[in-house]
Amino acid sequence: MTNPSTGIWHYEYAIYNENLDRAIQSFAVPTGRRIRNIGFHAPPQEPGWANDGTVGNTGYSSTPWTSVVTGGSLTWSCETLAQNPNANAIRWGTLYNFRFDSNRPPQDEFAVIGFFKTGVPITVPIQGPQHRSD
Repeated sequence: MTNPSTGIWHYEYAIYNENLDRAIQSFAVPTGRRIRNIGFHAPPQEPGWANDGTVGNTGYSSTPWTSVVTGGSLTWSCETLAQNPNANAIRWGTLYNFRFDSNRPPQDEFAVIGFFKTGVPITVPIQGPQHRSD
């Protein structure tokens, strides 16, 4: 998180999956409603090849994650396993970046990480924007 100008804070998060087979499908941050400059970055995926282990040998998708602001929270996500088994989930050995600007200074918060294959979402401590009714 940085404070590039008076009254604006830039938040950027990096999620690295070192060796989790079930992969990561979503990332949600409490933000309040006044945010802008929402961004996402992921490395391009390899194209498919014979016997590459993906469904239909088509390789993994490079489709950017979508972002949605609802109820004072910003959530990024890719397709679910049921929608696309080759979706652009954060698989092992991969790092993705998520960012936005807010008019709220940082405070201790919790983000929610959802899994691609199995498991209940988990909460992780972060520095996030102070939230209140906007």
